[in-house]
Amino acid sequence: MADGDYERPGARLAELARLKRIIAEANEKTPLVLVGAGDLGREVYARITCWPGFNDKYKIAGVIDDDLSRDKNVATPFLGTIADYQPTPGVLLVNSIGASRTRARVYAALKAKGGKFATLIAPNATVCQDAEIGEGALVFDNAVISANAKLGEDVLVHNMAVVGHDVTVGNDSVVEAFVFLGGHAEIGAGVQLHTRSTVLPSMKVGDNAVVGVSSTCLTDIPQGTTVFGTPAKPLKF
Repeated sequence: MADGDYERPGARLAELARLKRIIAEANEKTPLVLVGAGDLGREVYARITCWPGFNDKYKIAGVIDDDLSRDKNVATPFLGTIADYQPTPGVLLVNSIGASRTRARVYAALKAKGGKFATLIAPNATVCQDAEIGEGALVFDNAVISANAKLGEDVLVHNMAVVGHDVTVGNDSVVEAFVFLGGHAEIGAGVQLHTRSTVLPSMKVGDNAVVGVSSTCLTDIPQGTTVFGTPAKPLKF
């Protein structure tokens, strides 16, 4: 606007209003809705809101869960059930469910409704430049995603986990704290890798498999198998 234009009635006020709109748009935060109000939901809320810069970019709009008894479990408004939730344009979802199979079912249901999921990475996580991170992935503090590693959609990587070079992790899998995945390991979809478990380099873990706490996979693990121990062996139920 030229200086002379300010002499016109209302021109100065219009310019100030325009500047205010620009500032407001620049400061607008992306709203997030947590999916799951259980213990992991409470943990996700506590962790991400402590990340440096998070609160400058995002705001937690609330949480949804099909268990109505959890309405006060997370320190954010309870917005209702997952089943009734209708995704809103501009609002991103954060899958805060810790069990891989439930996580997969809920993610698919909300995606089918048009939901969009945030991809969130802790500022102190190490993610190599050529690593690939899918939509909806959540990478916690001090995790390592190494060279050419690939995380599918909706993957959860807990704190201090290491995803080695050239490792692939399929959609909806959960990599718990202190897990180590050796180079070129292939982790299927919907896999649950419990705390401190290890998958040796180039080993394959099939879809929907479960690897128990502190177990070591020295050989390939078939899909749908639950294993425990060192070496990891199938459990019979």
